[in-house]
Parts: sequence; structure tokens; C-alpha cells
Amino acid sequence: MVAVRYTPNWIDLDGVCNLRDLGGLEAAGGARIRPRTLLRSDNLSELSRESAAVLAGEYALSDVIDLRTDMEIREAGQGPLARDSGVHFHALSLYPREFPGQVTPPWLQDENLQTESTPMPRAQALAIHYLRYLTGRPDSVIGALRVIAGAQGAALVNCAAGKDRTGTVTAVALGAVGVRREEIIADYESSNERVVQIIARLGSRASGAGGVHDNDDLTVQGQSTPADAMAGLLDLVDERYGSLANYLDAAGWTQADQRHLDEKLLA
Repeated sequence: MVAVRYTPNWIDLDGVCNLRDLGGLEAAGGARIRPRTLLRSDNLSELSRESAAVLAGEYALSDVIDLRTDMEIREAGQGPLARDSGVHFHALSLYPREFPGQVTPPWLQDENLQTESTPMPRAQALAIHYLRYLTGRPDSVIGALRVIAGAQGAALVNCAAGKDRTGTVTAVALGAVGVRREEIIADYESSNERVVQIIARLGSRASGAGGVHDNDDLTVQGQSTPADAMAGLLDLVDERYGSLANYLDAAGWTQADQRHLDEKLLA
């Protein structure tokens, strides 16, 4: 795997810790992701009103793709952007279905990817975990891409920590418009720069409302985003479908969808 120099476009605002603009990432043919069109973040429920105003105003945010479950949204809320900013929220969970009263759905508990009896490198386990998002909820993945393509302003993808579910969907969006594999991996890995802050936020929510859904191992290693995990996901998609384009086609993505996404994101 070829390493690339990548400096994340961090957006430092009160109430979030893993917010960045994906503008500038390089795609095929010399194109780049247009700045202030695609953002990614952790949970927005604690965003201050001042921070919400910055996103709605300075970044012209028009749509939020919330990948959390209905239970997460009920318990933690969506914050000031959902209440009074005119921003449209789209709830597109990546879990196959809801399990009332349970923090972690049984399908995830049953994977047993890292038990003592069946040890597996963490990056490999994460790659399989991320593939489950794509195979379990292709409707949400396609829905997210269509929101991005049709947004009047910037679109923001978020979940609890802004790294696992969010990283999977943004990887698909970036890959769909031809962003280089190395750039996709580098962006995913950059959440490591904020892992201490992520752990603090997840820990505070786990002790109250909201829970921790993707991963309850609140250690640096347990919350890290290793490059090999995203590389592994991209490999698994190629192995199973032949290409990301084939996965999207099978999920109902059309040529018109692709044209709209290209027009929205690429400069």
C-alpha cells in the first residue's frame, strides 16, 4: 500500500471532535472533491448553537445523513441543527433492523470476530464488520449517496464517533466518484488524530444516555482506525462484487445517480 501525504481539513467547533471537510481529495483525471460539499463528523447532538450557525451559514450545510439507529437518535437527540436551522436530517441506519432495549444488535454480537477461541487481527475484523454495513443495508448506502448528490448545499455524514459507519459511507461516496484508493484510506485513518477526544465523548455518553453502538472498547487501540481496516474493506468489496461500481449497480444505483454525484462532488 502506497502511503500518501494527507492533511485533514479539520473543522474545530464546540460540541464535536471528529468533524472535517473532504474537499481536496484527489480523484481520477486530476479532478478533486469540491470543498464544502461533503463533510463528515461524530454525533451532532452536543453541538453548540454558535457551532450550528457556522455550519448552516459559513459551510451552507443543507443536509445531514444520520447513520445512527433510531434508539441512538431517541436517546442522544440530534442537536440544534435539527431544531431551528432549516437543515434537513435523513435517518439512514446501517443496522439491518432495530432491537428495542438493546445497545448492540444480536447480528453484531453473533459475529464473534475477536473471541479467544477465534482470534482475528483487529483490522481484519473491522473490514468484515464494515462489509456487513454494505450488505445489510444497501438501501441506506444508496439513500446516503442520493442525499449527497441532491443536497442544495453541503451534505454531512455522521454517526456516534464519526469513524466506523461514517467512514464506510464516505469511502463508498468517494470511491464512487473515483477518488484514489490511497486517499480514501488516508482520510479514514486520520480519525486516529482525534481518538482521545472520541473516547472521552463516547465514555460520557455510555455513562448516561446514548450508549456506544459500534464498539464499546473505550481504549486507544479499541477505537483506532487502522489503514489496513479500510484497505481490507475495499479488498472485500472487490472480491465479492468485482468492483465498487458493481456493488452500487446491484444495489440500484443508476447512471443518472452517478452523473448527479459527479456533478455535485467533483471540481
